[in-house]
Amino acid sequence: MKQVGDDEGETPEETRKRIKEEIELKQDNKQLQEDLKREKKRRLSIEESKRDLLDELNSLMREKELLLKQQSDDKENGKLLEDMISLRKKLGEFDTENKRLKKEVKELKEALSEVIVTHDEEKERVLEECENEKSEMMEELVASKRELESQLQELFAMNDDLKGTISNLQEELKESSERFSTEIDVPNENIESGTSKGISHEDNGLLSQTLKQEGGDQEAKQGKSPSTEFQNLAEQWKTERDELQEMFKVEKERLQKTFDDELKRKLAENDEQHKQRNEEMATEINRKFSIEKKEIKASVEKKIY
Repeated sequence: MKQVGDDEGETPEETRKRIKEEIELKQDNKQLQEDLKREKKRRLSIEESKRDLLDELNSLMREKELLLKQQSDDKENGKLLEDMISLRKKLGEFDTENKRLKKEVKELKEALSEVIVTHDEEKERVLEECENEKSEMMEELVASKRELESQLQELFAMNDDLKGTISNLQEELKESSERFSTEIDVPNENIESGTSKGISHEDNGLLSQTLKQEGGDQEAKQGKSPSTEFQNLAEQWKTERDELQEMFKVEKERLQKTFDDELKRKLAENDEQHKQRNEEMATEINRKFSIEKKEIKASVEKKIY
């Protein structure tokens, strides 16, 4: 109603102006519609471009991830390669160290063999010395035995001489008795008895003097009979012989016991010395080997870590 009232009150000029404005408004509206469509299209295009860009960005991101993963793999492979090279280098060092240790073990075995050989040689030398000492003592014992046997032979010879002297004296006494019995005529029994006593006394004195000179027996001075003197001399010789044999036996047993005791002592002493020396050498070798083993272990651990 207002528009109609306005139209009715408008002038033609105003009407033309209004129509012109309406036409312009319509044109502007149409232009705006077109601009809006273009804007929508542009926005749609932008959205599509945005989606394409996002897709491309996602693709690039995936490619980037793949590249990063590939770079990481390459880096990891390079690290693994470096680790492998380092391990091979360490294996080479360990191989060298192992060869050195084998060489040292071989040297230690050779040194131990030399020690064993030296011990055996020392043992043989000591045994040889003991055998020599035993031989020397046996020679001394044999010499002492020979000396005692020589003394015993001398006593036997003295006994034979004494027996010969006694036999000669008995023969002389017998001859003297027979000679005096044939040459002297005794007038009566008393004179004969006295003469016989005198002759016997004279012969006994001569026999006693001879026995004194030969055997040094003091009992002849006491006027004993020849048979008693001979018996005493025989008993004395037997006693001296028994004493010498007993002395020889005791001396032989003493020398043998002394030799056995000394031999046992020397063998025990040598065995103890060798045992102590072997224990000391074994302890020293074990100590050195333990020290070298610890040093090698520490060196290997240091190289590894």
